[in-house]
Amino acid sequence: MIAMIPVLERGYTFWDRSKLPSDEFEERTRTAQAMMAEQGLDALLIWSQSYHSNGDLAWLSGWPMGGGLVVRREGEPTMFSPGGGRELYFQRMQTWLNDIRSVPGSVAKAIASLLSENGISGGRIGIVGRALMGAGNLRDMADHLSGFSLEEVGHAYTAMRAAKRPRELLAASTSLAIAEAAVRAGQEVFDSGAGSAEAMIAAERAARLAGARDWRCLANITGRGLRPFERLGGERQEKLVLWVAVDQSGYWAQASTPAATGGAAASAMTRMMAAAKAGARAGDVADAALTGLPECDAELALSYGFGSGIGLDLEEAPLLVPGNDTILVEGGLLALRIFLDSTSEMATAMVVVGTEGARGISAS
Repeated sequence: MIAMIPVLERGYTFWDRSKLPSDEFEERTRTAQAMMAEQGLDALLIWSQSYHSNGDLAWLSGWPMGGGLVVRREGEPTMFSPGGGRELYFQRMQTWLNDIRSVPGSVAKAIASLLSENGISGGRIGIVGRALMGAGNLRDMADHLSGFSLEEVGHAYTAMRAAKRPRELLAASTSLAIAEAAVRAGQEVFDSGAGSAEAMIAAERAARLAGARDWRCLANITGRGLRPFERLGGERQEKLVLWVAVDQSGYWAQASTPAATGGAAASAMTRMMAAAKAGARAGDVADAALTGLPECDAELALSYGFGSGIGLDLEEAPLLVPGNDTILVEGGLLALRIFLDSTSEMATAMVVVGTEGARGISAS
């Protein structure tokens, strides 16, 4: 079937069972069920918009796009996929779930039937992603699940999966290897005499050939700042600043052309890594980046941001912005970055929060 989409929406999509086997998701489900017991929930509903990647959904299902996942106190979750089911065969090849149901009509009605089948006629349903439901789905939920108390539990769910599991770090390190290879490919093309736009094309080609499912990129195409690819050509800059983010096996990682050793960007990154320790505030990391920055760089660096959590979403909590009081947890995965326009350099790092500061993860 030809989809009326003028761009490559997704690249290489597969389930790498060597990195993320079924028992990984079974363990995650047991963790979620323990959280449900603590919260006094009879069921948990994780909602995602169709065809839009969603890390909350993917964490339990392995499938990042479309539908609702229902978790009961015991047993395997059930996935409800909206639409006529044309993608069910493909979807079954991408997830560990056995119970995937195509629902061309009301998903809420199907959820109510599932709960009734399992002897659950009332109680509390925790919802993750309520803001994504839209007015129609919210009315449907109210109508068909009127015997239940529907409660948003996104904060508890986010906290539950804040510290990354060993296999999650392995998946992120695989994406990091692809991102770093893409940066090298872009740098090689730039060093041969091409411009930044051509370097971006070379970087994406390298990432896609290495198995990237999704991709983001910025570069110094013009004299100031970083921009996404728009067209070929443009004035060649004195040096290349290239930032890429890659998703492979569902997990994101970032990399960039390296900052000069001992320069302002590298020094700021050192301060950020020292500040990113368990128990510190997310805002402390941003403050560490700003401390000692030249005044001419501080405002623009702040506008590009100093990073955030990263994992099944490119940007997860917490955002590393001044004033953010979110407490960093041990084992959280952060994507740190700082861009300095005055020296045309960028420093990035993929780090795990520790008790004494952050440690970088290695590409694999």
